[in-house]
Amino acid sequence: MKSILTLFFSFTFIFLFAQNDLKIGQWESLLPFRSGRSVTQSQNFVYYGTESALLIVNKEDKTFRRVSKTNGLSSTGVANVKYHPEQKTLMVIYTDGVIDLLREDGSLTTLFFIRDFNNIVGEKKIFDVHVSGPETFLLAANYGVSEVNIVDNEFVFTTFTNELNVNGITEYQGFIYAATDEGLYRVNENNAFIDAFGQWEFIGAEAGLPADFTGRAIDAFNDKLYLGIDTTLYSLDLAGNAEVVLTDPLRPVQFISAEGENLIVSFADPNLEFNGRNYRISPTGEQTQLVFCSTRPIDAVEDQNGRVWYADSFTDFLFVSNGNCGRIEPNSPPSVRNNTLKVYNGELWVTSGGISLNSSPLLFADGFYSYIDKTWTTYNRSTVADIPDQALDFVPLAFDENGGVYAGAYYDGLVYYDRENFTYLDDENTSMNNVVQDMQRTRVGGLTFDSQGNLWVTNFLAARPISVMRTDGSWENFVCGSTKLLDVTVDDFDNKWIVTLESGSGFVVFDEVENRCKTFTSANTEMKDNNVNCITRDRDGEMWVGTQQGIIIFECGDPFSAENPCTGTVRTVEVDGIAAELLKDENVRSITIDGANRKWVGTSNGVFLLSADGREQIAYLSEDNSPLFDNVINDIAVDGDSGKVYIGTDKGIQVLRAEATTGGARNVAEPNVFPNPVRPEYNGPIAINGLATDANVKITDVNGQLIFETTSLGGQAIWDGRDYNGRRAASGVYLVYSTRTDNLNDTDAVFAKILVMN
Repeated sequence: MKSILTLFFSFTFIFLFAQNDLKIGQWESLLPFRSGRSVTQSQNFVYYGTESALLIVNKEDKTFRRVSKTNGLSSTGVANVKYHPEQKTLMVIYTDGVIDLLREDGSLTTLFFIRDFNNIVGEKKIFDVHVSGPETFLLAANYGVSEVNIVDNEFVFTTFTNELNVNGITEYQGFIYAATDEGLYRVNENNAFIDAFGQWEFIGAEAGLPADFTGRAIDAFNDKLYLGIDTTLYSLDLAGNAEVVLTDPLRPVQFISAEGENLIVSFADPNLEFNGRNYRISPTGEQTQLVFCSTRPIDAVEDQNGRVWYADSFTDFLFVSNGNCGRIEPNSPPSVRNNTLKVYNGELWVTSGGISLNSSPLLFADGFYSYIDKTWTTYNRSTVADIPDQALDFVPLAFDENGGVYAGAYYDGLVYYDRENFTYLDDENTSMNNVVQDMQRTRVGGLTFDSQGNLWVTNFLAARPISVMRTDGSWENFVCGSTKLLDVTVDDFDNKWIVTLESGSGFVVFDEVENRCKTFTSANTEMKDNNVNCITRDRDGEMWVGTQQGIIIFECGDPFSAENPCTGTVRTVEVDGIAAELLKDENVRSITIDGANRKWVGTSNGVFLLSADGREQIAYLSEDNSPLFDNVINDIAVDGDSGKVYIGTDKGIQVLRAEATTGGARNVAEPNVFPNPVRPEYNGPIAINGLATDANVKITDVNGQLIFETTSLGGQAIWDGRDYNGRRAASGVYLVYSTRTDNLNDTDAVFAKILVMN
């Protein structure tokens, strides 16, 4: 099986610091960097763990770098980060218990012990990390306590606490102390039976602590042990006597940090807004409330210059320096949520709404956003005054001929952005209908333009659920079978193919001219499943229907024909030489066409790349065999000019630069060859871009000897830099000759040169 996986570039922790643009086969992450979950530091850098990745900030100039699964990490869902100064190693802990060790030399070691340990039932969560020795970390987890040697990459011991959460861990005076849901425990670090929880001593009322309490955070500082219990910070001295240090009647202790010259303590309730109170305690015991900066603090570190760096769950990456509040604001999308992805003239547009399994709105308020010239802009009720509060769960997108953007809100209404002003449309100023059982809501399920420039809109659960806005601005509405209408696609005859959630209805096709409506189900087609997720028209006019049990292709011309019933076909695809029904039993969630008419299919089980006719599986991408974040694919969009493929997963958006681009009717005068020259250290694909669709391409040496021939993928041809015998091309100049395949003698022929250096 030919695979674009062979085009992937290797990546290490050092590579994070990536190229200006993607090479073919290279990945990029488009993740939110708006808040932190954890923070740690080395001498020169601050490391923030975010929801999905890492943000690395230079302490002095505040420049930052982003690291994710596409350029250095093994997974997604960062829970904790901790830096080991002696080993110069950053520990990254994921929400599933997997651990990455990122070392100064750029190497990456991944530990799966916790995730794969079968004796731990259920979730495996690590709540706190403590540097315990020259080579070790202590981990506080929902299953107990572990010590990990990061030189030998093995666990020194694990103490299981019988489903008792250990929220914090530290060392003090030769003992390991664990703050748990049921109080404070300790054990001598030299105890031969340290892995037996029965050897751990409970510390309670006899030390001056409450008789019954939850230990929230713990750390040792200046010959004292500090413990957060509910809304009070206690200290224990060398004699084991406890006293109250700080208390806050409204806020529990969120964290205690003793990395710097002072102790940093935060009182905060993550469920309340703008409520954090942060304190600095000096070695002499002086208490100072820090400037109001972090509003929802989760973690903090104090650096060698007295600056306090906060991981804040609400917004941005914050620090306090000389009494002033500063912030690091990476431009990024507002969240990982994505529903629909579309590309317009090199711009990426994304909606972030959601629909529940029972077709109810999820009330997501992130809105929709654009990625233009590497800059994200968010459009929602908080950022745009003309978007009303009820415009939630944006799902479909469409663009008019002038680039104006229509974004449909599944909860209520339609927003139009002409690139200067916003207009809100609903049942009061259009023919759109409200939900029959909720006359306050106009649910927009689908949007598309027909060949005449008319905008078609579906209104989920409305009495007349199909509306059209004609080019003169007038509106009209229609009825077609079901009222549970979502995504709408127009075929070559301007018929509207509409996904329906009506039980047993499959999809409907509406012909406005004849006012005809037809329902397609498993009873009158080759579909094996009436649960249709998406419908896409390819470059040949075929309609590809994605269901929860594979793909059906309709290539029947008139779908209403009585003489030639339109029943669709199930293709047989070859995978590794074995024939099978096309994506049989796969839940197909999206189908997108690239410049070579190949199909990028997003499923609940990863991404499949199919040949134009669907008879060859070119590649399969999953979270196990590629940098893909997640196997659940929401949507895929292709930029025909660059060949970039945008993939929306439940864990965020990624970009893969693929081989195909959109070709023209003719070759451009001067095709673009990249890279050129091809330097000795380069071993990737060489692209010739700007060709006619499916052009014939020959590459010869200067003597005219043919060494490679191919057909362009859309408007781009790919050469691996080798001759017919698989040998790397020798140093020298190579000539590219391209003509349209429909007429090899046509004057529309172009030449280019490639310099190969070995």
